[in-house]
Amino acid sequence: MRWRQSKLRCVPPPNFVWGCVCSKGLGMLRGQRRRAFQALPEAAGCRFYFADVRRQSYTMLLGAMFTLIALTVVVFADPPGPGDPHCLIDLRHLARAPVGERFIIDTLSGKDMAEPKGGEFVIANLSGPGVVDHMICVKVGTLTIYVDGKEVLSANPMKAWKKVYPAPKASKRGELPFAYPFVQVAGPFAECALPIPFKERLLVTSTKKSAGIWISGRRLLAPPEVVFSTAADSPYMKSLKSIDPSFSKPVDFLPGYPNARTMKVERHCRASEKATLAEVAGPGEIVGMRLRILPAALELLRYQVIEITIDGAPSVRMPLVDFLGVSHPWPHAWMPRAGDQAVGIHHPRFRSGAERDPAVSGYFKLPIPFEKSLRIAIRNRSDKLPVTVYGKLIVAPLPKGGAKPYRLCGTSRRLGLPEEGEADLFEFPGAGRLVGLSMFTTGHKHDSQWRKIRVELRGEKGTIACGPGLLPLAMGGLSGNIVFGAFTWNHNSLERTGRCGAARHFWIDPIPVAKGDRLCYVAEGKGGPTRAEVGVLWYQPFDARPYSAPAVPDDVEVLPPVVHGQPGRPEPGGWMVEAEDLAASAETTSGVAKAETTGAKDAFASAGAYLGWNAGRPGDVCDLLVAMPDSRYVRLWIHRLTFPCGGIFKIGLAPLHDVSPELTLKKGSDSFFDRVIGRATAPASVDCYGIWPWRQAYRFDMPITLNPAPGGRGRIRFTCLTKFRGSRGYLLAIDQLGMDPAPATPEGWREIEDAVVSRCDVDATADLMEFGREDFFGWGGREVIVKGQGAVEVTLLQPVAGPSFGAIELRGLVEEGKWTAQVEGAETKAISSSKKPCVWRLPLPRPVTGPVVLTLTLRCRSQGGRLLADAWRPAAQGP
Repeated sequence: MRWRQSKLRCVPPPNFVWGCVCSKGLGMLRGQRRRAFQALPEAAGCRFYFADVRRQSYTMLLGAMFTLIALTVVVFADPPGPGDPHCLIDLRHLARAPVGERFIIDTLSGKDMAEPKGGEFVIANLSGPGVVDHMICVKVGTLTIYVDGKEVLSANPMKAWKKVYPAPKASKRGELPFAYPFVQVAGPFAECALPIPFKERLLVTSTKKSAGIWISGRRLLAPPEVVFSTAADSPYMKSLKSIDPSFSKPVDFLPGYPNARTMKVERHCRASEKATLAEVAGPGEIVGMRLRILPAALELLRYQVIEITIDGAPSVRMPLVDFLGVSHPWPHAWMPRAGDQAVGIHHPRFRSGAERDPAVSGYFKLPIPFEKSLRIAIRNRSDKLPVTVYGKLIVAPLPKGGAKPYRLCGTSRRLGLPEEGEADLFEFPGAGRLVGLSMFTTGHKHDSQWRKIRVELRGEKGTIACGPGLLPLAMGGLSGNIVFGAFTWNHNSLERTGRCGAARHFWIDPIPVAKGDRLCYVAEGKGGPTRAEVGVLWYQPFDARPYSAPAVPDDVEVLPPVVHGQPGRPEPGGWMVEAEDLAASAETTSGVAKAETTGAKDAFASAGAYLGWNAGRPGDVCDLLVAMPDSRYVRLWIHRLTFPCGGIFKIGLAPLHDVSPELTLKKGSDSFFDRVIGRATAPASVDCYGIWPWRQAYRFDMPITLNPAPGGRGRIRFTCLTKFRGSRGYLLAIDQLGMDPAPATPEGWREIEDAVVSRCDVDATADLMEFGREDFFGWGGREVIVKGQGAVEVTLLQPVAGPSFGAIELRGLVEEGKWTAQVEGAETKAISSSKKPCVWRLPLPRPVTGPVVLTLTLRCRSQGGRLLADAWRPAAQGP
């Protein structure tokens, strides 16, 4: 079967396409396994098949269903040219000789300042031909782009482009070409990875003089064959639409290539040993790789070293995390993946239903050409845990003729850093193209110091590139937050961990390097990191002397336990503790509560451990014996973790002598109705189940409750309620917990809880509030409930002599019904209702002085009501 060749792409003959779609329709109708089919590569989310097809009329009808899909598929025989959108999914251009001369415009660092022009400021005014590959901007106001004299964009990127987190659905990504993810907002920066070719001139302006923009592009000798256009029927838009479906797939989707074949990989590597994953005879090119690793302990990835030998030369030797662009040892557990569109990992997936993937999946789309042979091996530096690696490699043939491809090279360096000053990170041994850079640092004193750190690429004539365009160390660290899912770069969290990781792959804008060019680290101000592991990936010509990557040290830096998120901040008189410290004294009705360390690093447990207890069934109880603060009301707070085998537990407090199996809820329809509509607080519950381990980053405050043993010993009781459908067990995983006492009552106010209830009418109660409120003094009060029309008398005692007063002020809240109040038989006064606590002034029949006993009467004038009384104080006579 012959293909019709063109300069940039191969288009299959029409009869072949028709046969493909017909055969696919036939196979789907029969519901049979298509064993005889030979799959051609995937492209733009579609597949071609060919096989012997029976000439049956109904196959033609079914084939018509797939005609539209077939017409939009374009399969490349050669790498796409400059400015072609297909370069976003076909990365073979990285391993070929560069086309054009790269230029960089950088106003982010003040290197290239904007020039005023009328009411706008010119960022770039370039004569063609050329192409812009990548753009990053911040605080640009309205950004306007002119291509060959025609305006193609005029908008504020921070407002018009979609944010990375949370990523929008496919139906809400915007209109092409400036649609997510080709343009997006990641952290404080807006990014455009859309190739913008131009023939005569490119003009970029902004309405702000201080606009920060990074533009990376190429000047070409000949005009680009691709013409940029926003018209829906233009070749550029049709090309963009053909690859757009690929970006709605999982990020580790491996696009296909003509005549490519798939190799399966499966090897078991024992502790402290090396295993060969694959050996391939050349010539050829690895254009996609997916490696799945078990066990899925993320910290174990730092122990794995990947070695790639190309034509007999060990060109790549580096830890697997650096190779995959996830230099931080434990990626953020909230996110399903880490990395970018070219390289990264997927976390283990446990979902309710059919999808269960317990392995860590690493994907690598950068091409790896070889002429004679290629060998990929894994070395397990762990002396305890073996690993099993399985997956697949996509091997494509090298095009015949033309310039030789480039060789992939990779290495990692572990080195010390100055707290302040400069240090050389890496020196390139020869000319090539930088395509990957990662950096993991430890020994921080202040994570905010990252805002004053940059990485520069320096050559003989000075700085070539620096800052966020090269390695976005500052980009994710500006606010101390993570940014995942960005189109070209990955940055891990900058919380109070003493460590940080960042990575950047230049898969759309590789930066040319010459022999002797250096990557340099610059820190301004003390308090920065003191150690680093730097990973570098680049391509060198095959004609050059093969690079031999140095060996990776056998040892792995032992990192201290992580203390993430907001540390416990107990109020005076309260306490906080690592939950695992309470394991020895815990009492359970089934199983044993233990201090667990397995999986703690994956879940970012504080101090590297957590309290784990596996309940046998709903109704089982785990009591933690603790000291109670000396206050009437307390608030319990926790940091909890979640695992795929977690359950749901009710939390309550009990006195030390209480050995009942669980704390019961109030019974009755009224109580249930109050809890449903939110008028009454129910005992809190906590779930310890999740798809990803929950990173301990926030403090979870439980409802304020009555203290069962003020100043004594009590129980924190976890009662197993149930589990989610997808959960495999009833695991309770608590990392930290603490208890805060109620704040002191303001001077002059008297707690209503100290007053004596002298009389209650039938169907009336005046009990202490079971669940407190933050807006109440001392967090508590009395809950007065009347089912019919009745009254409650409360005796108030003023024991301290003082000036004469002729009224009292009562603080509280009416939640339901109509109420009146009176003191010592004075005229009854209606009490107004409010959502927030308010103060009611109640006059006395006559002024009083000195210690006195007063009687307060609260009466419900409607058919049932509920009032919360907080505090009272004497008030001067007057209106």
